[in-house]
Amino acid sequence: MEEYRMIGKDDISGSLVSFSKFVRNSISYILLSLKKHAVSSALLFIVIAAAGAYYASTKPAYYESDMACVYNHLHKKTYGEMIKKLNTLAQSGSYATLANVLGMPVEKAKSIISLEAQNIAGAPLSEDISQGKFSFYIVAKATNPTVYSDLQPALLRYMNTTPFQLLRNELEEKRLAKKVSYAQQSINQIDSIVSAYPTLLKESTQKLDTASNVSNLLGLISYRDRLVNTMLTDESTMQTMISVELLHGFTPTEKPIQHNRTKTILSFIMLAALAAGIWAVLKNLMSHAS
Repeated sequence: MEEYRMIGKDDISGSLVSFSKFVRNSISYILLSLKKHAVSSALLFIVIAAAGAYYASTKPAYYESDMACVYNHLHKKTYGEMIKKLNTLAQSGSYATLANVLGMPVEKAKSIISLEAQNIAGAPLSEDISQGKFSFYIVAKATNPTVYSDLQPALLRYMNTTPFQLLRNELEEKRLAKKVSYAQQSINQIDSIVSAYPTLLKESTQKLDTASNVSNLLGLISYRDRLVNTMLTDESTMQTMISVELLHGFTPTEKPIQHNRTKTILSFIMLAALAAGIWAVLKNLMSHAS
């Protein structure tokens, strides 16, 4: 039977020594490369660090708020993808197109930094394929707080007026109108029968089964009540037949949110140091190769 040697303490110790030696040699080589190409490495470091400082100092403060919506038609993922398209326009600086899609002034559209649709758990709505019909949120960042009063109705209009939704609503309105018309005709007929019943009793010369007729009359009245309830429901649906409804609107804060400039500058300094080190090592390797 073939036997395998167990890894001993000496093996582990040797591996650690080799690894530490590799790290020391790597650091020494990087420092040597930086020393050899100090001017170009320092210049690269200064350029990147200065760019970071400029970016941190010029990045404007912003406002952030969200609106909550419920939907009646289509799937929530569809609305997530619609908002994602708007965010792409805002992030790419396509303000003229964004303003045209939302039906708002270009100057207002320019203040929109980002738009993000989230599900009830805070995840991107465009990636939510679950079937649960829960509310969703649209988080908007902007440099101007006055844009929210225009943005809220614009987003609702945008989500409710796609060609598919407009055609669907038109067909649904026609269907409901026919149902309401039929229900109204039936109600009118029942009203005529009920109003004529006392006269029928007085003028009838035959002995009538009063209990049976009263039972039939009560059945008609009950059926009429159901028709009225159905008709009122259909009429209400016709009046509020929109795909997305508002739960609560944007409520931006009075003071803007300030960026963490120190964190941004430190991030760029670390990036500059890394870039300078890589540059120096590559220059050193190329000089050895030549």
